Amino acid sequence: GGEVQQSEPEPEPAAEASTFVELGICPELVEACDAMGWKQPTKIQVGAIPHALKGTGIIFSHLYVRF
Repeated sequence: GGEVQQSEPEPEPAAEASTFVELGICPELVEACDAMGWKQPTKIQVGAIPHALKGTGIIFSHLYVRF
């Protein structure tokens, strides 16, 4: 038939975390990131870590072009 399926609404964007602590990772990982010199999460980490902590699947793609 001519039924139209409605898609799920887009999730609201999360407030951007500026530290690994704000992302909610365990203290041991926060310490490890600090030991590596990683003070702030990258945009991809901000986008991926909350989903990983919830146990939901994540797929990211990045196109790298060098001139």
